[in-house]
Amino acid sequence: MPRAALLSVLCLLLFSGFLRAEDKVSVDLTQYAEECGVTVRREGDRLRVRWPLEETDSKEFGSLTLNLTARKPLIESLAITPAGNEEAVVLLHGIDPVTYLTVGTREAPRDHPPHMSVWNVFFDKPANRPHRTHVSRLELKKVHVGSIGKRASISFGELTVGPFSGELVSRRWSRPRKIAGRFSTTPGW
Repeated sequence: MPRAALLSVLCLLLFSGFLRAEDKVSVDLTQYAEECGVTVRREGDRLRVRWPLEETDSKEFGSLTLNLTARKPLIESLAITPAGNEEAVVLLHGIDPVTYLTVGTREAPRDHPPHMSVWNVFFDKPANRPHRTHVSRLELKKVHVGSIGKRASISFGELTVGPFSGELVSRRWSRPRKIAGRFSTTPGW
């Protein structure tokens, strides 16, 4: 093999290794305690979350597998897993969470009391005025797992929606059937 071709192959291998190293996601588990009742484990480029679906003697568990690989759907699977060695029932797989944010204006009707906030208008139609809808974009750079009491929170950053930026937060409780999602932002202006 000619020296130039060998050098090109070597540079390509080094450069592709550098790209893979840049795609690694930082996962912080320092604020997580397993005593919360929600199990969170990092397995390579996956984060596995498991929580009981019943208050006592749980026979079923919620199971969430998150894929931390760049340019792959974040939610690899969401399933119900029996306590034994039975197969999990997969509810969702290959899903990327998306948030839509519509920015527009509110207007109070003419007969609206002046002391009342414009946000108290029930029949306002902001979609009839100029507005813009933004789609969220998650650039997975960091994951933070924390726990308080019987709850575990998983934060994914960096999330942007129009002029806002922040993180996507998913919460799991060790009490039955409680799941919550939240988009936490700071204004981008």
